[in-house]
Amino acid sequence: MPEILPVKLTSQLGFGTMSMTAWPSPPPISESVKTLIHVASHYTNFFNGGEFYGAANANLKLLRQFLEEYLKIAEGGHGKRLVLSVKGALDSKTFIPDGSKVSIDTSIANVVSHLNDVRDKYPKDCRPLLLYQMARVDVRVPYTESIGYIYEHVKNGDIDGISISETAAKTIEAAASVAPISVAEVEFSLMVQDIRHNGVLDTCKRLAIPIIAYSPLGRGLLTKQCVQDPKRFLDSIPETDPRKLRKLDRYMPDNFYHNAKCLEALQKYAQEHHEADLEHLALGYIVKMSALNSTNGEPSIIPIPSGSTIDKVERNFKTILPLTDEDIDNIHKLLDTHTIKGLRYNTELERMCFL
Repeated sequence: MPEILPVKLTSQLGFGTMSMTAWPSPPPISESVKTLIHVASHYTNFFNGGEFYGAANANLKLLRQFLEEYLKIAEGGHGKRLVLSVKGALDSKTFIPDGSKVSIDTSIANVVSHLNDVRDKYPKDCRPLLLYQMARVDVRVPYTESIGYIYEHVKNGDIDGISISETAAKTIEAAASVAPISVAEVEFSLMVQDIRHNGVLDTCKRLAIPIIAYSPLGRGLLTKQCVQDPKRFLDSIPETDPRKLRKLDRYMPDNFYHNAKCLEALQKYAQEHHEADLEHLALGYIVKMSALNSTNGEPSIIPIPSGSTIDKVERNFKTILPLTDEDIDNIHKLLDTHTIKGLRYNTELERMCFL
């Protein structure tokens, strides 16, 4: 049997599809597919999705239709090889992960039933690659066993590689001892700096595992729209939005208005030094940190911003600031001065992070 290697990611950016199916009032699937085609044609070949991103497999249905539409481009000889990373094995109601063999086998069977027949229609050298990811660590099952269950599906050809999510440095080490790991997905942004201090960044660098940085714009906080009118931004979030529905700490008024001071300082830095807005600084920061932590010239940290429309995609993707080492030092000093208040999630959900 030929050696199984991790799937390589080469784009400096990826794209997250959660907001297209899991947020209240998502856009029509036809519009989302057009947006995904636009992203694939102009910006990246890496897309991140989830089995539980919306009811009734909504995200898997979106990804399937995207693959069907992109097939026309691939057959015309103009496509690039897509890479999809799909999370599963998580109860969408309780947000409790299940790393048992039955859960993982069932989840992967569901994912591939939506995607693999379409993937098989592609020209062989352009067939989309599929990564599978347990969305969180299940503390009831040894993580190496869960990774082993997923690895069986890599070996039999159902999927092409393994992603891991919200894992501590020691857990990344354990996973890599069992199977080749293609990517590690964690939250990282100007507002979430944990991986710089908890060993995750260093461990991934040493093991040559790229990091997928989700919520690189802080779930909307790291944007000019938020900074310009914080109260209006907070008031505009509906009570059914997951940020308020799950009572995420940083959207509670006391924390939100405290953190607005840091956001204002970052926006001011972006304008004074680069004539840019906060979202451009936020993405440029991760791209520069990726270059600083790369050992082979390939991206080491890949942000996955989203965008429910082509206009939003253009705003987020079109201008990636070319930051300098001095910019990074200045930004870190700013973050040290303006501390962020509040958990990323809430007390209950935070227990499942960096396990």
